[in-house]
Amino acid sequence: MLRRCGDLQPDKLRLVYWPSGLLGWLSGWSVPVMRLMSMLPMAGFAWFTERLGAL
Repeated sequence: MLRRCGDLQPDKLRLVYWPSGLLGWLSGWSVPVMRLMSMLPMAGFAWFTERLGAL
């Protein structure tokens, strides 16, 4: 089960937390690396929006 501050979070998406945990573990829990899981989808959405606007 996923936990946040000791509380169970059964409704949270594993697709976000598991890669974040893996990146954190590999990087020694570096904050900039952990934030990649937020920045990459945002960059992808910006790219998609730009492409959609170009149609």
